[in-house]
Amino acid sequence: MVKNILILGVALLVMLGPFAAAAGVEAEVIDRGSTVVSELNNPASYDLVINNQQNFADNFIVYSLVGLNIQPSDKFTLLPGKSVKEITASAPYNLIDKPGLYLLEYQVKGDNAGIYKGSLKMKIASFKSTVDIKTNDIRVDDSQANVTIRNIQNANLGEMTMHVKSDFFDFTKTFTLKPYQSISYMVDLNNDAMRKLVAGPYVITGSVDVNGTSAKTEGIAMYLESSSVSTTDTTTGFLIRKHAITKTNDGNTPVTVEARMKRDIITRLFTTYSINPIVAERGALTATYSWVKEIGPQETLVVVSRTNYTLPLILLVLIVAIAFMAKIYSRTDMIVKKRVSYVKTKGGEFALKVVVQVKARKNVENVNVIDRIPAMAKLYEAFVGRRPDKIDEENRRLYWSIPRLNAGEERVFSYIIYSRMKVIGRFELPPATAAYHTEKGHGSVDSNRTYFVADVAGSA
Repeated sequence: MVKNILILGVALLVMLGPFAAAAGVEAEVIDRGSTVVSELNNPASYDLVINNQQNFADNFIVYSLVGLNIQPSDKFTLLPGKSVKEITASAPYNLIDKPGLYLLEYQVKGDNAGIYKGSLKMKIASFKSTVDIKTNDIRVDDSQANVTIRNIQNANLGEMTMHVKSDFFDFTKTFTLKPYQSISYMVDLNNDAMRKLVAGPYVITGSVDVNGTSAKTEGIAMYLESSSVSTTDTTTGFLIRKHAITKTNDGNTPVTVEARMKRDIITRLFTTYSINPIVAERGALTATYSWVKEIGPQETLVVVSRTNYTLPLILLVLIVAIAFMAKIYSRTDMIVKKRVSYVKTKGGEFALKVVVQVKARKNVENVNVIDRIPAMAKLYEAFVGRRPDKIDEENRRLYWSIPRLNAGEERVFSYIIYSRMKVIGRFELPPATAAYHTEKGHGSVDSNRTYFVADVAGSA
């Protein structure tokens, strides 16, 4: 139907062109905003330059036979020559919801001059393709944004009230827009909501209500990436020491944070943590624990440790007492020391290396060193140093014989024990014993008691 109207209009213009020129009137169209928005149904605007070719004034009227509602619709008088007449044209009802570019016939009729037929170019577009919304790039520390509303069509948009909404702002403005005109507003940002948003593009929605009809358009707000992590480290308490580390993501992108705490070999035994550590790096005298987590914007990683120093104080008293006893012990004819260390195995068994050190403070003879293997452990038969002179499997004892030791001379014996059982906590070994002869007679001395502490099963 529409296509037929257009073809008919063009054919009539071609056929009646000579007639129109001879009728005593001609017209020329100047576009002043020929786009009609479907949802708003705003009229298209033109300047009609009418040439009255007669030698006298005449009354004219502008109208259309193809459904255009042209205003003004009343007659007007024009003197001879060219005159400019402002007109508006509303889209035909059967085209208003069909976006596209159309040529629509109009007619200028004079009382004496006859009829001139011409065409109006009219574009029909949707509101979404007419009004565009943009903002400047938004950063984490911004308090305002510059929002630009732009008319990207050759359309005269009358007064409208638009509600603009996004994750960053929410406001309502009333305005008019001429063809290709843009207006800008500085709007406050919702900083509380922004802190929880991840960097990236976000949709802006603009909506208007005109005569009960709702129209919408969209734009994009770009939230730029920002990486920022703040750390707070607090320690409180005396005998029960509380240490808290808080990592906060102040940026707008997910980040991986790490909290680290270091403890010595004593205090780590009396420290508990609010979260189990991911990694434990152990050295000779210290252990460093790490917590790693990916946190989003405004999320936190909080690690709290509590160290009870009541037990270390008791331990300190015991150490002083042991030192005193050791001093007395050092005055004996012989000193026997025993120590253990953790041994890594390919099969994952729990294994310890036991070292027994025998030192003579005076000349001694016929020295017999005796050590005991714990009930849960087995002896590893491949010895690094001197093999025991006797292995009593029934009584789980090892014997080394030394014919003579001069004052200051010492011997060191070592062996490895292992167990397939998982060990957690404290594992204590029995003391070693050395029996000997001196000028004064027989004597014997026991080594120190030794133990091993495992943080987790099968590791030190």
